[in-house]
Amino acid sequence: MKILLINPKPDCPSFFGDEVMEGTGIITADNTSPTVAACIPTDIEVEICDERVSPVNYATDADWIGLTGRLSQHRNQVSIARAFKAKGKKILAGGSFAARFSESIKPYCDVIVKGEIEDIAPTLFNDLKNNSYQREYIGTRPRLVDAPVPRWDLYPIKKALSGSVQTGRGCPFSCDFCDIVQFNGQEMRSKSIASVLRELDALYHTYNLRSVFLTDDNLVGNVSYAKELFTAIREWRQDKEEMTFIAQTPEYIAQNFELESETFM
Repeated sequence: MKILLINPKPDCPSFFGDEVMEGTGIITADNTSPTVAACIPTDIEVEICDERVSPVNYATDADWIGLTGRLSQHRNQVSIARAFKAKGKKILAGGSFAARFSESIKPYCDVIVKGEIEDIAPTLFNDLKNNSYQREYIGTRPRLVDAPVPRWDLYPIKKALSGSVQTGRGCPFSCDFCDIVQFNGQEMRSKSIASVLRELDALYHTYNLRSVFLTDDNLVGNVSYAKELFTAIREWRQDKEEMTFIAQTPEYIAQNFELESETFM
């Protein structure tokens, strides 16, 4: 069996600003599809398409088309699903939009995954292989301590100016402008420090990247973990001074002397 994972391009200009590089590359590599690919059994062939980098191959010989998407990608997600459906392909849809507004994409899909995929991946992909799949699968909120390294080898990462690493999921806040809590929960779940460093090693040594976006929606949601993480990254970076990092944090990082201190620089 073969599956093509597609990350549709946004329907409108994004906050990453990739539009300025259209046709030549992207500013930040998206770890969504590589993370899903790492959960797929090795006896299934996998391809990844990031539509910001290359056009969708509608002539693919893949048996299944896997589509992710946020609200900002919904129109393209539906358009791609409809086009492949017309060609007789089977469609698997996931991501935050499909999870929260599944009725909008369900008519164009065979399977919808709501939530995080790690714990349900063995059952899901076994069902796809055996053609005994369900209409809907509900993901869990898995422990991320032993999360696999994303399959960057399948991704056009050489087209990216910056890599990306997700160190954890969840956020203790309930901001009315954000749906992260609905999708990932309020409990902070973190990868092991060793796992994070393995991912950084791969981006630095294997793919020669010198900038990384730490994509957690709240990098300091768990302050004790953040301190441990920053200390480990500081030590890892000692002989890699050209390596730079970008992250998303709430403003209270500036009120915590230990977190904003040059101790971690």
